[in-house]
Amino acid sequence: MSRDNAVQLVHAIPIIEENGVSIHDSETESNMVIKKLKTLEIYKYSDTTDIILMLIGTVAALATGACFALVIFLYQIVTGALVNYGKDQQRNSSLATPLNFSNQTTSTTLFTTMTDLVKWYVLLGGLSILFYTIAFSCYMISSERQIRRIRFRLFRSIIHQDMAWFDVLDNTGTLSKMLTDDLTKVKDGIGDKVADFLSLLARMIGCLVFALVTGWKLTLVILAISPLVVLAFNLILRFTIKYNMKQEKAYSVANGIVQEVLNGIRTVTAFNGQKKEQARYTKSLKNVPSIGIKKGFILGCCQAFSNISTGIVFMAALWYGPYLIRTESDKYSAGIFVG
Repeated sequence: MSRDNAVQLVHAIPIIEENGVSIHDSETESNMVIKKLKTLEIYKYSDTTDIILMLIGTVAALATGACFALVIFLYQIVTGALVNYGKDQQRNSSLATPLNFSNQTTSTTLFTTMTDLVKWYVLLGGLSILFYTIAFSCYMISSERQIRRIRFRLFRSIIHQDMAWFDVLDNTGTLSKMLTDDLTKVKDGIGDKVADFLSLLARMIGCLVFALVTGWKLTLVILAISPLVVLAFNLILRFTIKYNMKQEKAYSVANGIVQEVLNGIRTVTAFNGQKKEQARYTKSLKNVPSIGIKKGFILGCCQAFSNISTGIVFMAALWYGPYLIRTESDKYSAGIFVG
């Protein structure tokens, strides 16, 4: 969802006086420059109930991130217990037979530890589902209430416009787009996608703090190389948007030709201009195949750069992690490395 489209639509709703008449006349509207809203100004049509719902959804979304960090902590404990059990098994196999009783105790301890961890896994999984449901439900209900209010204000403003205003919008298709597509984009932008963003943000911060606390040396090495991965995904996003806009522009020109010909089909037929219009349509789409080829090639290169960057990060972690385990075994273990 494009944030620019969302904020422009919310700002484009004409200001309504108390009597319901728009204060923008035709001259003012022609000279009006659409201003981009700030992030919080998008929610200017929310009421107290919407704000409470969004606050509850925000807390629940942040809680899901905390649950994920706790799951990583449990995974670290599981890995450490399994590795320690394997080391004890290998050590006991090289000793005398009377020490098998100790081996049996280690197996029982491992089973007890795993049983307790499974209970914690189930509990955290249930809490994550509950928090996700609360967060998404609150934001979706709030967005639906705000969109209904925006749609009412927009429709109230539309019915007080002059007939010439409708003629202009009907020719360009702006009116139907404002009532359907744009409002849907605004709903998506202030709805469940906000909850998803907050959840992923809390997950990233929680995991980063947990990694720095448990093994800051390995974390700093990975963070030093991680900008390569971020750069790769940024390039993919930028080139995707760039070439998609070029393709959409070419298709919009072709669509305009089609609409023009269909509106004047009698004139085109009377002057035998079918071939001329077909040539115009073909010419408008002439650059589309080359744009698609360039897009595929550049995105392929960016994807290769992304895979190489990810491989470099894993290579550094797989080399430096075991080194820390060998040299600083009192601070680093297999559980910390894997977690």
